[in-house]
Amino acid sequence: MINRGGNVWFDGGNVCVSVTAGSICVTWTTAVIYLGSVVLVLAGVLAVLLWDARRTPTASQAATRANRHTTLASVVGAAVMAAVLLWLIGGAVLGVVPWRDGRVLALLPILGAVSLLVAQAVGQLTWPRPSGVVREAELTRRGAADVAPAWPRRLVLLWAGAGVLLLVIFAMVADGPRTMIRSVGLDTQEIGPYPGSYYGVLLGTAIIVTVVATELVLRLIALRPAVVGVSAEWDLHLRRRSAGHVARGVQLALALTVAGVLHVAGTVHQSLGQQRLGSGLVVLAVTVLLAGLIVTITPLFGRRRDRPSPLAVAVPS
Repeated sequence: MINRGGNVWFDGGNVCVSVTAGSICVTWTTAVIYLGSVVLVLAGVLAVLLWDARRTPTASQAATRANRHTTLASVVGAAVMAAVLLWLIGGAVLGVVPWRDGRVLALLPILGAVSLLVAQAVGQLTWPRPSGVVREAELTRRGAADVAPAWPRRLVLLWAGAGVLLLVIFAMVADGPRTMIRSVGLDTQEIGPYPGSYYGVLLGTAIIVTVVATELVLRLIALRPAVVGVSAEWDLHLRRRSAGHVARGVQLALALTVAGVLHVAGTVHQSLGQQRLGSGLVVLAVTVLLAGLIVTITPLFGRRRDRPSPLAVAVPS
């Protein structure tokens, strides 16, 4: 073993990392493939957001400043969320789980959604104020429903409701806080982890808090000051762009959470010999995950949206 100091060392053809649960070693090939995939996914996410920003026309300093501010909030939030979700995938695929408590791993999708919401909330609260001698504001009363895309917002509520309901059901079915019991003759065997009350209380609370936070951030987007010197159509387009990033990102995180709960429960029921029930839960988990991914990436393959005109009356900015 060649020790390079710190928490990372090299052992033959393996890369080892010191974590709270001990140490984790993966082969060089696996590490390179995973890190390369992380870079590619992050680069792809950021490229899409920047491309979406560049195709938004701007014809004034105020419009350019607002577009840049919106893009920065989306880029920071999406980058952190993508990094957290890729950490989750690394734990599932590579076995890189640096925590003794599985609840931390279960909460990673929610933590990704929270990072997205925090970045967007900071972006709205630091929204550039109108400047200049003459100021104008578009006095339009809006709510979250006016700026958020309908289906992603509905899916946030659907995944959240399904997740809480499943956690309640599994907590009632479980034989222990996180296990099921299999009887073999006179012997009994505990099988887990199972999404019982040990996981359900914390995860269910986190889901509810995430939904409330999502609605608050969408409301911030709807109520932020209008951009000076642009058309109402352009201003609404910018709000909908921010709200779309929020709703699609959060519904994806909640879909991952629901899929994870279904998959874990399904594998335990398969181990209990309940093949039909277990396989059905696993298939349902894959279906939920695919639905969340499709809703997230669908705007990339839809027809090109109309480019809103940024022009309104000439107002100093």
